[in-house]
Amino acid sequence: MDLIVKFTGLCMFVRDPGGKRVHVLMPATPSRGRHHHDLTLKIVDACVTYDLRHWMLDLSGAGGKGASTYVPDEVLDAGKPVFAHVDAKQWSDRPRNTVVGRVTLPPFNEITYDQVVEWDVRVIREGGKRPVSRAYRRLTNEVTCRVNEVDHDFFDRWKLLPLRRGGSIPVPLRPPAGADATLEIKHIPKVSEKTGKGDEAPDFHHFYRIFKPRPDRRARPFLNQKPPVSPGGSPFNCILAQAPPE
Repeated sequence: MDLIVKFTGLCMFVRDPGGKRVHVLMPATPSRGRHHHDLTLKIVDACVTYDLRHWMLDLSGAGGKGASTYVPDEVLDAGKPVFAHVDAKQWSDRPRNTVVGRVTLPPFNEITYDQVVEWDVRVIREGGKRPVSRAYRRLTNEVTCRVNEVDHDFFDRWKLLPLRRGGSIPVPLRPPAGADATLEIKHIPKVSEKTGKGDEAPDFHHFYRIFKPRPDRRARPFLNQKPPVSPGGSPFNCILAQAPPE
């Protein structure tokens, strides 16, 4: 059976320094109200959904035949252009309160991305207005990772664990033999805005809360084309990010 994990919106991918895991971190959003991330597990005709705030799901023990931890360039690197790295504390059992949820992946067989739009990415110093560098990038807000031939017994023991120690919540669904398991992690903003051409991605700055120390500059993506629009707002308000580990 295969494990399929889809991420949409405000999630940061950090490849573990050991090369055998990818940590996906959800940043705190204090200035924007109570955002959260929903984790939905779908197996055949059944599904269950959890609010992932203050929880983590470690899938790295699922086994499988995956060999890659590569994250495509269509996911914007928030750290590299500002010379910043994410430290290991942020995926420990005591992360700082700037991380509110986490999913850890094993190596995968395939990673694909959804539609892309063009962004004008400007690196600007804190308090400044003029960019110190600038690039036009085609970026996505959704990727899907697939791990083939996972260990079926893993689904007897998988659990949601507290982000900062404590008890656990068993995940109740177990795939029948031959069925795939699909997980969807989706960012749910408190307010869904409509981002138009020339507007800055309204929530990307929250990723910079994850770094310590915070860099003295940050990448600021401005939409450079008319985006596809869905009911309630643009799906590109909250694009994905990646960053190198310390």
